[in-house]
Amino acid sequence: NAHARKLRLGRSGMLGLSLRPSVDFVSTPDDAETFNRLAGSMATHCLHHGLGLVHVPDIVGRGHDMVPMDGCIVAHPRRNDPALESAGIPFVLIDPDPGRAATPWTVSLDYVSGVQQILELVSGSGTRPVILINEDEPNAWNLDSARTYSHWCESSGFESRICEIDGAIRGAALEERLAAILESEESELGIVFMASDTTETLIEVLRRRGWSIPGDASIAALTDTAHSP
Repeated sequence: NAHARKLRLGRSGMLGLSLRPSVDFVSTPDDAETFNRLAGSMATHCLHHGLGLVHVPDIVGRGHDMVPMDGCIVAHPRRNDPALESAGIPFVLIDPDPGRAATPWTVSLDYVSGVQQILELVSGSGTRPVILINEDEPNAWNLDSARTYSHWCESSGFESRICEIDGAIRGAALEERLAAILESEESELGIVFMASDTTETLIEVLRRRGWSIPGDASIAALTDTAHSP
């Protein structure tokens, strides 16, 4: 019995993985290649060290009570994420909690340099304005990207235009939202958006407007995955 073994030995040999974005690979396996890659690489690393890895679907609820794990990897926490209080076991973070940046045992990712490079490319080295279509999840990825974009606009002399969307919407609802964002925009525009699975819908919206890519609009996703055509 795994629980009894943990009580006797003080450890179970199991690690947990909790994905904190509201849209993760459990609910949308075809939309979140980032999470699939993350889970796969972690599972392989754990096997090399004789450990098990289990996904904890609800660390804030009863998930952590059901899994006899020695510690948990909490990936991409939201601002003031309740998972950090409810875990009750040692944890490490992938990305800081934006509301508690001083939390130790955090692996931070460098979003700033990547976003800056994309903005330079999409803007034609600062010759055309850029809008950012951001997701409304308050995690480091979204917040750091928006902050970097705002600083770039200020230094480049462009107006900062950040349009937030619900990261969970798909299909007709996403198409309608993108069309509304672009309705008043002029051509010769750069568009940077967060999720790569938005690419096909965005291209369709631009096509219906009669815009060419990259002539009328240059576009780039902040995730490079197979979901981009």
